[in-house]
Amino acid sequence: MTFETLIGVAAITIVTGVVSCVWSYLRWRATAPPGGAPTVFGYFGLAALVAFGAYMAGSVVGIALACASPRAGNLCGIWGALGAGPLAAGLALAAYGPLRRARSGF
Repeated sequence: MTFETLIGVAAITIVTGVVSCVWSYLRWRATAPPGGAPTVFGYFGLAALVAFGAYMAGSVVGIALACASPRAGNLCGIWGALGAGPLAAGLALAAYGPLRRARSGF
């Protein structure tokens, strides 16, 4: 996979994850009884923490894999910071909304 492809897939994944998270929250609010859904700040605050943690983990793994080769250049860390990190954050956001809603039972 080329670097440009990885960045493109990561950008699409981030957008898809945010849309999935927002859609899941809106559906949760519509179907939950009064007071059954979390607050906007609580839901999206936790979503931001999940995305940040996934970004950090994805960046670490991406940098470790890209910089493991003896032929790796001095910009090998960009693979993790701009490719694998955003990809992991987008996947985490895409999974967060539906899983959190399913866990609540609504």
